[in-house]
Amino acid sequence: MYYFGICIFYAVLGYNLFAIVNLKKRVYAHSIDDSRQQMHIPECNLNAQLAIINAVQMKTLRKLEQIKKQTRLNIERFQKDNLEKFERIQKETLKKTKRLQKDERCVVTDAPIQCGGFCLSALHPLIDDISHVQQEIDNQKESQANIKISQKETLAILQEILLKLTAIQKVNEASLGNSKEELDTFPRDTPKREEIESPFIPPGFQLIGSRYFNIVADTKNWADAEVNCRQRGGYLAAIQNQEEYDVIKPKLMEGYWYWLGINDLQEKGQYKSVASGNLAPFLMWNALHHNSSEGNCASLINDEMYNSPCEDKKYFICQFDKIV
Repeated sequence: MYYFGICIFYAVLGYNLFAIVNLKKRVYAHSIDDSRQQMHIPECNLNAQLAIINAVQMKTLRKLEQIKKQTRLNIERFQKDNLEKFERIQKETLKKTKRLQKDERCVVTDAPIQCGGFCLSALHPLIDDISHVQQEIDNQKESQANIKISQKETLAILQEILLKLTAIQKVNEASLGNSKEELDTFPRDTPKREEIESPFIPPGFQLIGSRYFNIVADTKNWADAEVNCRQRGGYLAAIQNQEEYDVIKPKLMEGYWYWLGINDLQEKGQYKSVASGNLAPFLMWNALHHNSSEGNCASLINDEMYNSPCEDKKYFICQFDKIV
């Protein structure tokens, strides 16, 4: 009877192991599908690829930890449940044995006939159960072997995935390093925006020196000239240095007055550019007229600037930018 209890214990053990195998197969299949899907890394910038690779690695490691933890919990639960079942079966077997010994005694008159038939009738159910239990044990041994094989295959596949991800990560890190080197060696002495010919220069503006100007042969007072320059897409001009004036001068008509975008309307004697709001960087006043109290707006004629009344009408010069 004790052997029968052991057989029952192994049968229950085998059933639980079979359940664990099915759980492992489902987890394994889900893990492989997720891992394979993650292998299709999109073509994006290198930092995004590295982030995807790290996420796949972390997810794979988490699934391995979940498998280990779940297996350990199932084994502990299985041991606890089946230990209780084994103890219960053992107690029931002892009770049945004692009851048989007590209730089924007989007076032996013909030992070979009476005892033989009695023993066979008593042992027949046990013999059938032993055969069934042995078959279950064999099946569970086979299932346990399959579990070990599946675990090895799963670990091998996961390790292969990790190796591939590591290789991809190294390649991307090398590419990132090369990109950084290329950026470090990229020429930094690129021209400023105002030095590059813009495709959006308004009509009428032409490159004179390093900036765009529009010399307008139409007489207006200073305020109207400023408004007209703004309508054309620029500002009433201020000259930044002698070199710039030297290249503008050939474009001007000799003997004609031109308004400049410079005045001291806010504070007397402080001549500022209307484009930038800063003090004018270049002034070439006529010695007698720049302190005149008659005007506040700067005009240009024959290589000299004058402090003219703002209501006078003159030609004017527009500039595209507002850096001066």
